[in-house]
Amino acid sequence: MTTTENHDARDVRLEARVPPELKTIAQRTAARRGLSLSSFLCQALWNEIERASEQHRVIALSVADSAAVDAVLADHEAPNEAMRAAVASYRERYGH
Repeated sequence: MTTTENHDARDVRLEARVPPELKTIAQRTAARRGLSLSSFLCQALWNEIERASEQHRVIALSVADSAAVDAVLADHEAPNEAMRAAVASYRERYGH
């Protein structure tokens, strides 16, 4: 997100009630970063939205991937000779 102090007609107001301590900490942190409180809060909100979106994407992929793995496992054939030899070799080498 690009931080800007210039607002245009498309900007809207978003209000929230917060404990006084939270506002004080947010103001100090914004000042340390050279940002207005509004810019700092917009940046923090944007970052959290991106993080939540990424988590949702990972969960959605995980569900889809697990369904694909389940389908493959459900449609398996008995191990052939090459697979049995590979498993025997693995067990011999790694002791499992």
